[in-house]
Amino acid sequence: MPNQTHRAPPRYKIPGFFSILLDNDWMRVRAEAKRQGAVLTYHRIADQDSRKNDQNIMLLTEFKNAAAYDAREKLFSSIRKQLPDNASAVIPQTIGSV
Repeated sequence: MPNQTHRAPPRYKIPGFFSILLDNDWMRVRAEAKRQGAVLTYHRIADQDSRKNDQNIMLLTEFKNAAAYDAREKLFSSIRKQLPDNASAVIPQTIGSV
């Protein structure tokens, strides 16, 4: 009998949970950073592999300059502290890139 103690972890359905995480944090933080001028553009690109239950997600953020990139964690932390908990009040409900 094969050893079953080393099983791969279960596959999680990323679209629901991960999409909520992206909308509630990643997207709204970048929307505010864009409003402040540190971020020029940001994109969330998803590709569903029809042969599998895998979804590939690419997150891209274009910063104003190297200084804005270097200061990103401090800026994002500051933004997270200031934003309300209700993400729908902060970012428009759009699909694709912003």
